[in-house]
Amino acid sequence: MSCALSPAECGAPAGTLAGADHDGTQRERPIDLVHLARQTFGDKRLETELLQLFMRQAEQIQASLDGEGPEHRDRQPTCDLLHMLLGSARVVGATFVGAIVQQLEAERRQAGTGRDDLPEADRARLRDAVERTNRFIAGLLGPA
Repeated sequence: MSCALSPAECGAPAGTLAGADHDGTQRERPIDLVHLARQTFGDKRLETELLQLFMRQAEQIQASLDGEGPEHRDRQPTCDLLHMLLGSARVVGATFVGAIVQQLEAERRQAGTGRDDLPEADRARLRDAVERTNRFIAGLLGPA
């Protein structure tokens, strides 16, 4: 999906196509900015709030899935954490994170209640998607 905004508005480096890597290959942006604008009725302050909220929530959920932080002792089931992250990703248009989470959640649900773990390879794939998306958002929002 290409961004309807200019490359600069999408956070693309100058001289590149929106949605293209430096080598010119097409790739999807981590955030669907058109979707986000629709969700917020074009309210830039609300967009900023939602993106900041997504970043915090995604980092907290990832830390919990990785077994880090004080909240790990009372951690919610993996499916619940994945479902929260999926909802958050859908709101802001984090399509890359959303696709991975949707697949992982479906796998957990199909496996039933006996499989609450998330293998390291899946956690690493999700962690990479969250970090990539959060870097993109940070680039959009600029310095705090």
